[in-house]
Amino acid sequence: MSGYSQRLGQGLGQADLAAGLTAAAVVLPKAMAYATIAGLPVQVGLYTALVPMAVYALLGSSSP
Repeated sequence: MSGYSQRLGQGLGQADLAAGLTAAAVVLPKAMAYATIAGLPVQVGLYTALVPMAVYALLGSSSP
């Protein structure tokens, strides 16, 4: 983790933030729509979108 935190100073943190916001802008409305189509509450769609995104935020990065 220390290697990653050192690279954040090189602007990769901004790339990670932009990637996360872009993914959220696409995935959240889509998940809400699928839940609505399935006859489920919209909250179910939000939960199904947020859990995988949170896992990826903890375990992955957009940097090479």
